[in-house]
Amino acid sequence: MVFFWVASNCPLADILKECRGVSESVNDSVFPYTYAGVLLAKKGRLDDSLEALNLANSNTFSRVLFQYLAKNRKFEPAEIVFDDPMPYQAWTKTAFYNKYLISSLRAIRGFSDCVLPPASGEITIFDVGTGNGVFITSVVNELAKHHDLKKATLILNDQSASMLELAKHQILNHILLPTTIVTIHGRIQDLTVNELTILDQQGPIWFINGAASMHHMPRETKIHMLRKLLNYCDHILVSDFHA
Repeated sequence: MVFFWVASNCPLADILKECRGVSESVNDSVFPYTYAGVLLAKKGRLDDSLEALNLANSNTFSRVLFQYLAKNRKFEPAEIVFDDPMPYQAWTKTAFYNKYLISSLRAIRGFSDCVLPPASGEITIFDVGTGNGVFITSVVNELAKHHDLKKATLILNDQSASMLELAKHQILNHILLPTTIVTIHGRIQDLTVNELTILDQQGPIWFINGAASMHHMPRETKIHMLRKLLNYCDHILVSDFHA
């Protein structure tokens, strides 16, 4: 896989050859190059990263990332990059994101048939790493139609205050249910028990949602964080790439 070739510091030509093979197997001519570009940039191979991203320039996210790296010549940590909503906004307009969203909604709908919402039709969901709010809005709208829901309380968490504002705007303008929004600003793995008391105040929580928000965490950090969240809800749904 692409990750192995990059992690093994293989020559760029070999990595791009692997990307071509993956593109054919997943029927996506763009994403493997974008993925390789991100991994290469993370390892400090910026010129190789730019070459891979340039092969995916038909993709909006790849173009934005290419321009960012070409201008700044460094790969910033996620807390810096995603403080500005622009890259995430571009990402949620990609064909790959749309495929990911559709498959995730199918899985979440299946979960909701096994763990039914409250009979009142009033639900509470805690969304970890909510981003621009597109994902959780789609989730609630899908479940509202599937279960005839009446009202939602959404507890939104993100490390970017700008992203939380964008998410609130997205939800209030596009969600199908009367919705109350509560926000928790900060990295989920850094939040203290005191900062998470709001979860008890808003409960009971139907489920905790983590959409493409945990893959960057070291394994031990992720395990500790998930165990901490289980104190507030028995059901954590993680939809990610290699979480």
